[in-house]
Amino acid sequence: MPLIISEGNTVAVQMVITGAHMRAFKGIPPHRKQVHWEILAIMKVRDGLIFEQETYGDWIELMSQLQWTVR
Repeated sequence: MPLIISEGNTVAVQMVITGAHMRAFKGIPPHRKQVHWEILAIMKVRDGLIFEQETYGDWIELMSQLQWTVR
């Protein structure tokens, strides 16, 4: 379940994205195993709509789960 914090027109959402690696991603062939990726999205809201968003995630952790190797 995501963690949601808001103050004024700023909303922060911490999420975990899960799924199976079924297709090539950034040149990495699929291995069909489960992966999960924790991200933090910080959004600015105006009139009920998101007008600005920054997303932070640990790309090294995700690429490690996808079995990425440096060539």
